[in-house]
Amino acid sequence: MDFFQYLQKEEFLPLISTEPAEAEKAAEFFISHGLTCLEIPLRSDSALETIALLKTRHPDLKAVAGTVLSGKSATAAVEAGASALISPGWSQEVFSEAERRGVPYLPGVFTATEVQTALEFGCRYLKFFPAAAAGVGYLKALSAAFFAAGVRFMPTGGINHNNYRSFLELPSVFCVSGSDFKSVFLKDDGE
Repeated sequence: MDFFQYLQKEEFLPLISTEPAEAEKAAEFFISHGLTCLEIPLRSDSALETIALLKTRHPDLKAVAGTVLSGKSATAAVEAGASALISPGWSQEVFSEAERRGVPYLPGVFTATEVQTALEFGCRYLKFFPAAAAGVGYLKALSAAFFAAGVRFMPTGGINHNNYRSFLELPSVFCVSGSDFKSVFLKDDGE
């Protein structure tokens, strides 16, 4: 099963803390609920340390580096153990490094032009950001132009326990990403 099929099966890509101790607790929580793919955004000095720690303690975990903004940060993330790279927008540098390293890359898109650019480089699985601000209707309309070409989206940015289902119901959505998924699983646990 490839990385994108794996994400589709899990439906959620939780965004977790970059602080090692908090990330370890979050990883244990999500793993106990059947999720083994987590996103660690490269937004602090501890993010790479956290990716390496999680990969050491949970070898089967897919630690995804998020907010990858340059080729240099892509290299560092892969060397720390990142299983995939995600950017908030399109980056030729990150794309090239992902190709060179053989790791999946999800560029962020918001407009038809950005989707088409990613498609021209062979990227069919894309991060749709900011999803909640745009709304389900916007993504549905955008999807209509690209669904037949095999483009699938991972909405992120404001996705939470109140709106994730409406995004997952779209045929073009393969999973959702966000930092508010713990409440989804706690609600399912009856807490």
